[in-house]
Amino acid sequence: MNTFSEKQHGQIIVIFAVALVALLAITALAIDGGMIYSDRRYSQSAADASSLAGGGVAASTMDDLGVIYTEFTCTNSGVATARADAIDAAISRAASNNFPTLDGEIADQHGVETLCVNDAANFDKHIDVHTLVSSTTNTSFAQIFTNGEYVNHVEAVVRVRPRTEFAFGNAIVATSPNCQNANEGGVWFDGNSNVVINGGGVFSNACINASGSALSIDVNNGGIGYVTTYTENGSPTVDPVPGQAPAPMPDYGIPEPVCPTTTPKPHNGQGTIDPGNYSRIKLTNGDLTLNPGLYCMSGDLSISGGHLVGNGVTIFFVSGSTNFKDDFGVAGNPEIDLYAPTEANLVGNAIPGVVIYTTTSGNVTLLGNGDSTYEGIIYAPHASVDVGGTAGVNPTFNTQIVGKSVKIHGNATININYNNNNPYTWSPRLDVVK
Repeated sequence: MNTFSEKQHGQIIVIFAVALVALLAITALAIDGGMIYSDRRYSQSAADASSLAGGGVAASTMDDLGVIYTEFTCTNSGVATARADAIDAAISRAASNNFPTLDGEIADQHGVETLCVNDAANFDKHIDVHTLVSSTTNTSFAQIFTNGEYVNHVEAVVRVRPRTEFAFGNAIVATSPNCQNANEGGVWFDGNSNVVINGGGVFSNACINASGSALSIDVNNGGIGYVTTYTENGSPTVDPVPGQAPAPMPDYGIPEPVCPTTTPKPHNGQGTIDPGNYSRIKLTNGDLTLNPGLYCMSGDLSISGGHLVGNGVTIFFVSGSTNFKDDFGVAGNPEIDLYAPTEANLVGNAIPGVVIYTTTSGNVTLLGNGDSTYEGIIYAPHASVDVGGTAGVNPTFNTQIVGKSVKIHGNATININYNNNNPYTWSPRLDVVK
């Protein structure tokens, strides 16, 4: 017996109509959504490529024109040229990726601009290459419900930092954030010495302490910065006036050199020795010459007399293996002449521009008579560095000193001359920000 009434006839048509609309919507979403997503990814890739191309050209231009961190300002002509070159390169790359209408205006969300930041207080100097790309996707099914067009807006930002001198161009840096005493961190000046620092500043990630009634500190072509406190005891003369910094200095570090696998050997006394692994080097009198190259030390290098000479050498103290009080220790009145390698006289795995490098928590003591010269970076981020001299003993330090703490003391004239042409620098860096 048929129980369906005539009123139920044709209901499937209504259901089919509703289902058809839903199927069309799903089809539109699947097909058109895929087209929109594909176009957006292509536009994003093009924007990324444009900003990267502009950033690479900006970095090259600054390098070619000699724009380094300490000279970077937003009004520098080299920076202005780099920004203009970056825009041209970004537009050209966009054209090669089928976006020929990109220009130097971003008001329409389709162009390239550069932004310049010069925030020396926070160690932040850079150019941003900002690319905006707008693209239209012509849909197939969505036009049933809309006008059939969908506009993608994407952006990309690449940050370009200039070539940066090691330690941001400072002559003296204390890396530790602690300052309980002179061995834990900070920069400490004391005694009656006349300290003259040329070509770079002084920076402490913790405190700076100046003690001495006859102490004189003159920093030429650089500032004096500290993060926590500045303390004076006595009546020292300090120029320029130290200023508190809002942030500690980033430490990008120096890659450790590769030491040979030979068994370390000791050397005691004068003579001439070759690079290699040493358990200890000791000199009490006579002349000791270090041939150019890398000296890997598992013990200390101790000089209490005589004349130590090394031209084109890096002395590297290996972490965790020293059994002596000092890594590099000078006592008495020896003559020291140590020069870091240059790119021209580099031998083996020595590091250009670095004369002393220690990964240990020991001490680096730099003294010497009036004829002594130290030239190159002294990098001891976990060790204390002690620089000084007595009356009539005026060693010359053509160097940068980076230590956990740095102590400068005595009754001598101490000259620290930083040469910003040191071959060890951080190359220009590109970071993808967005």
